[in-house]
Amino acid sequence: MMDKDSCVERSASSTQELFERWPLFNRQQPYEEHATRSRRKGLRKGSWRFHVRRRIWVLSACVLFLAACSDVSVVDSMTIVNETDYPAQTEVTGADRNGWLLLTHAQQRQTTAVEEVIDQGETWVFRFGYLGKHQEEVEVSRRELEQDDWTIEVPLSFEQRLRALGVPVPPE
Repeated sequence: MMDKDSCVERSASSTQELFERWPLFNRQQPYEEHATRSRRKGLRKGSWRFHVRRRIWVLSACVLFLAACSDVSVVDSMTIVNETDYPAQTEVTGADRNGWLLLTHAQQRQTTAVEEVIDQGETWVFRFGYLGKHQEEVEVSRRELEQDDWTIEVPLSFEQRLRALGVPVPPE
């Protein structure tokens, strides 16, 4: 049978061991310092989790963004035929004329293909410009563009207007 003194002695030695092994119970080390150290360790251990979570979040955001953008319909290819003596900056918009989309700079006497043009709806309005000042607009229905195999010609009136204004023909 154990006597009372041996239990107290054993309890005291196990308490002393506990203080030596665990800094939280070590009276020589303040609690705040121990808490700061354990927080730092926690951040180091948890940092990989943070980075993994951040990467998953970024990847999810990219997937959602691409899914939202996929609703935009496009025309695979469009051809601009410029038989005039002037290069034409070619832009397009829809019937609401809510912003112009630059398609290409169609060089004089050349045919230019443009890939993946955003669909403008039932009515397409093309604007042909030279030097950013002299512009000519042409309104075409979607049905007409489909019938012409998505080909638009720079109108001869564009060249006639530039010649009437005395704009010199640029070298090829």
